[in-house]
Amino acid sequence: MQSFAFARKEKIFVLKKLFFKYLLLKHLVIFRRSIIAWKRLTINWKQPEKR
Repeated sequence: MQSFAFARKEKIFVLKKLFFKYLLLKHLVIFRRSIIAWKRLTINWKQPEKR
């Protein structure tokens, strides 16, 4: 009985870890996209005559 409860706790822990990893990746992707967009905007703003 105790081992079953332990296994369940372990499973929950693993799921939480995966969930946090997923959230972190999602945020990193959004962050990277926003940085790329911001860089593009600043480049266009700094050099509008190059178009």
